[in-house]
Amino acid sequence: MKSNRKIIRFFIMVFLLAVGVFLSLHKHSSSPRELCYQSHCFTLEIVDTPASMERWLMFRKSLPAHYGMLFVFQDISVHDFWMKNTLIPLDMVWLDKNFTVVDIKHAIPCIQDPCSIYHPQGPSSYVVEFAWWTTKTIGLSEGAQMIYK
Repeated sequence: MKSNRKIIRFFIMVFLLAVGVFLSLHKHSSSPRELCYQSHCFTLEIVDTPASMERWLMFRKSLPAHYGMLFVFQDISVHDFWMKNTLIPLDMVWLDKNFTVVDIKHAIPCIQDPCSIYHPQGPSSYVVEFAWWTTKTIGLSEGAQMIYK
């Protein structure tokens, strides 16, 4: 009787371990999200929690081409940004709920307090940050439609 319980426990543990491994592999193997404008697509790092929003691109020394960081907000509002502890210049793009460009700012690292506040022209649901001058290079401007994949 004890032997049967041990065998059942063993199979339950193996099953739970297999489910855990499957879920872990599935999570990491899912395709990355992209944001595209015309033929230019950018792999995104999604920032959607308060903790990740506090850290964002602070202290990073580079941002690869065709890479962006997408901030997802729970509300449609005017979302101000600053460059405190950000070491690289960035393009900040504010997007509405349909991924239409609301505003674009070319932001430089803050070298002394108080840091400049980058204030968009209108409310947004998202902000995406790209490497410096990317928006000019690809011809992205206010009113342009981006596609989230």
